[in-house]
Amino acid sequence: TFGACGAVTGVKNPVLLARHICDQQRVPLSLGRIPPCLLAGEGAHRYAIEHNIATVAPDSLISDKAIRTFKHCMKRFNRHQEHEDKRMKYNTGFTSELQKQMDTVGAVCVDTKGNIAVACSSGGVLLKRSGRIGQAAMQGAGCWADSTVGVVSTGCGEHLMATCLAREAARNIHASDCPTSALHSTFVDGFLGSPLLSNVEEKLAGLLVIQVKGGRGEMLYAHTTDSMCIGYMATNNKKPKSRMSRLPAGSKHGFSLTLEGVSF
Repeated sequence: TFGACGAVTGVKNPVLLARHICDQQRVPLSLGRIPPCLLAGEGAHRYAIEHNIATVAPDSLISDKAIRTFKHCMKRFNRHQEHEDKRMKYNTGFTSELQKQMDTVGAVCVDTKGNIAVACSSGGVLLKRSGRIGQAAMQGAGCWADSTVGVVSTGCGEHLMATCLAREAARNIHASDCPTSALHSTFVDGFLGSPLLSNVEEKLAGLLVIQVKGGRGEMLYAHTTDSMCIGYMATNNKKPKSRMSRLPAGSKHGFSLTLEGVSF
């Protein structure tokens, strides 16, 4: 089952709201009505209140760092707008700066019976339009889980939604004997080389993948962004392990790819 929320303010932990919506997919409604799998805006906020999911004042969720970043970007944006008619002479690199500011958090979990669950949460891209819903709330773009593969994504939401990258990665892994090769081809052919993104210069994405098959598991991660932080832990580990994955020196984000993995 799948559940998601988007463009919602004042919910302390939106992922808990998404989980509740997901769980309610199994509960039939009267008169043959269909339980929603995605709620947004004020409707999502009312749903949270009705189901006792913690809500808070929206301002309490805004950190000092977020305010500073917003003010900085608005200053750069306004300066850019003032020089729009002279953009050939006023190349600030601001577009690239906006695209590199990502804050998605994703998780893939496998229990002792081999069941896979995934979750994805994001504050969205900087200076986004009010009401925008990104890939984190879209099944197949932000996350995917089936009987043996779980995937979560990060990057530019519009690019991830256009290519349904999480779902395509899972499909390619199912069709291949080598999950590493399958993930590599997903990025090279289904993202960097996708005709759906032919008009996009810098293609930014990252995937965290777990495959469980025949009592063994494979955790893979790949990204075209400058970096991607990964943490993982098994039940027999005393503490989690972490790694900051980076593109090779001299590589350009949006054009190059790093892919690594861990077996378990």
